[in-house]
Amino acid sequence: MVAPPPRRGVHMDSRRHDDPWLGLRPGAAGASPALAMPRSLVHPTPRRSALRPVFRPIPVLGLPLCLLSCAFGVEQSEATNVPSEPGGSGGADGGGVDGGQDASADTSTAGWPGGGSAGAPGAGGDAGQGGSAGSETGGSAGAGGCVPGDEEILDQCDKCGTLRRVCDTNGQWLAAECVSQGACSPGETTSEPCGNCGSRTLTCSASCSWEPGACTGGGVCSPGATSSEPCGNCGTRPLTCSAACAWESGACGGEGPCSPGQTRDCMCSTYGGTTACCGQEVCGNDCQWGGCALKPGNTCDWQAGSHFRCCASGSWQFCLPSCKWSTACASCSGCGC
Repeated sequence: MVAPPPRRGVHMDSRRHDDPWLGLRPGAAGASPALAMPRSLVHPTPRRSALRPVFRPIPVLGLPLCLLSCAFGVEQSEATNVPSEPGGSGGADGGGVDGGQDASADTSTAGWPGGGSAGAPGAGGDAGQGGSAGSETGGSAGAGGCVPGDEEILDQCDKCGTLRRVCDTNGQWLAAECVSQGACSPGETTSEPCGNCGSRTLTCSASCSWEPGACTGGGVCSPGATSSEPCGNCGTRPLTCSAACAWESGACGGEGPCSPGQTRDCMCSTYGGTTACCGQEVCGNDCQWGGCALKPGNTCDWQAGSHFRCCASGSWQFCLPSCKWSTACASCSGCGC
């Protein structure tokens, strides 16, 4: 190290003498290395000519310079040993990378004479690559500019939905998707079956929900349903509903011999080519025949002209083929009248 130039205007004694503050003449044997200072500093060379100033040693100058030299060496040593701030790393979930290997700058230089050697090289580290500041929750924004778990609403989408994107665990935005959609788009129409093979029109409302219209074109039954109906003479037949919602009937069974209210002749007889049926049977509501009785308006059963009644003592009347009694009352013998 080059000694600083002497101050101008300072008168220095040109006489050689030992510095009482330093104890030994600088450069002499046994002098402490820590206190050794350049001779030119402690005892400047006397001025020999008019061009050189004359320096005279000041006794009190040696100790402060020694203390200054020591302090400067310690300060520089401490400064070179302070590690540089390492590269920033992200939060717990930030994904930052620790700083690179520490770079140590060789700052060791010779100190002031008598001031000791410079401190060991520092171990400051370079800034880390890709580090990022952690968030309060531990996550950090990645290269994609989002924090894992964040959601962002971008716009509205089809069917009253919302276009949303989500930040994944790597801090990257996933592809946006349409969520919370309704059932349809406003103004859209469709149809659906209703009732018994009927149909109705559905119209999409402004809130993206279907609003049904009236059910039309229905059938008489629901496909697969079964029933029965009366048939014939008090009989029944099964009914099955087809896929077209119409009844398909089976065979009629359990019928009677006649239908309710039906009549048939009885009290019939024939004589000489004449036949008369004075009575009748009537079918009841159970489709069964009732008993034989005179037809309405008939008063007797002709019985082929053999039917008579006593009209007076020894006199009789016969039933005519018209099923009415003769008006003549004829005498008879041995007739029992």
